[in-house]
Amino acid sequence: MSGATLGRTLDRMKRILQDLPELLRFEVVSCPGLRPDQVTETVRSRAAAAHRSGDLFLFFYLGHGVLSADLRLELVHPSASGFSTLPLARIERTVAAEDVKKSLFIIDCCYAGAYARSFPSELADQHCRLASTTPAAYAYKVTGRTDDPLGVFSRAILDGFTSRGACPNPADDSITADGLFNYARERTVRETGEVQQPAKIGHIAEILARYRARPDLVEGVAPADDKTAYKKLLAICRTLANFRRPPSMESLYEALLRRHRAAFETLYKKEDGDFKYGPVKQRVIWKYIRFLRKLGLVDPSQLALTRDGTRLAMSWERRYSAILLTGVERYLRDNGLDRSEIEGALRQILTTRQVPSRTTVLDYLALRYPALPREEMGIVLDALGYIGAVRMSLRRAYFPWPAERGA
Repeated sequence: MSGATLGRTLDRMKRILQDLPELLRFEVVSCPGLRPDQVTETVRSRAAAAHRSGDLFLFFYLGHGVLSADLRLELVHPSASGFSTLPLARIERTVAAEDVKKSLFIIDCCYAGAYARSFPSELADQHCRLASTTPAAYAYKVTGRTDDPLGVFSRAILDGFTSRGACPNPADDSITADGLFNYARERTVRETGEVQQPAKIGHIAEILARYRARPDLVEGVAPADDKTAYKKLLAICRTLANFRRPPSMESLYEALLRRHRAAFETLYKKEDGDFKYGPVKQRVIWKYIRFLRKLGLVDPSQLALTRDGTRLAMSWERRYSAILLTGVERYLRDNGLDRSEIEGALRQILTTRQVPSRTTVLDYLALRYPALPREEMGIVLDALGYIGAVRMSLRRAYFPWPAERGA
């Protein structure tokens, strides 16, 4: 897994933990690129803070794992000269030495289940460890997709923090370590064809998160990956605002790649079967231009912003989501829909005990409104999710993908 991919994964975890209800919110410190001794010192510092406050200490690791000669798990730190390792037992001893009362470790790497040999025997209740796989097995990552790969287990854990499926029952909106693990285990086993079997030791009763059927609306720009439709629409509007006169499609395309390349790159499969990033085709830009016209943000006769589109581009940091929501609701009205139809789809899916993901909602709407372009409704759902107008899993793929072994 590349450093950029890992960074985006950690950023997503940070956003999730900081977006929790106020009393459950975490203070997050990331350690990518730090040497093992620096990681240990950071863990010591945060564990001491958790001891003083009585708060839950959460340790999350996604990367490579190896086994020592005595079959204990060691976390890999790559460097220009090779790699070094950080024994998980050292992390455990550091946390235990600070007398942390409540702790949760989430480990996603090969041989993660070997953590059991490092779990201090004196730790009793209120300490839990979740591992992506058994002590002798590889961990898998997702491949063959258009966004960056994540560990299969990590992807399920991240989704579980905002999923109804991690709640104990439909009447209880609390998400605990047990609920999070059960949700992630089922997903991981299913998506790896039962090859990867997550494991858990210990127990903690702490409520980690609460499922919110409808989150707070975001007025400005919501945290989102550059590759989402939500951020692509913004990039196009901001770029169009920089032209004094309507550009050609070619000049707009070139400007988008200069200013917002990360948003308009996708994975292409090479002849050797590997994947690499490259610019999207111009037709992808046209798809979003057509949709922006339907939202009333781009002029239907030329590549220029309308008054609403200009207002969006000029105040995007404070008002992007609010203005975009107005356009999306206009689109829905033009197609004989409103947000209540989408909320109805979510409720209907919940009655079948499925997680209301983007794909399941699209399938439901396609059956009821077959004339609606599925691609455009996908953009609508993406936008509504980040604006906070509906709550669904923000996972970008909802069916099993081919998995490969981690190193």
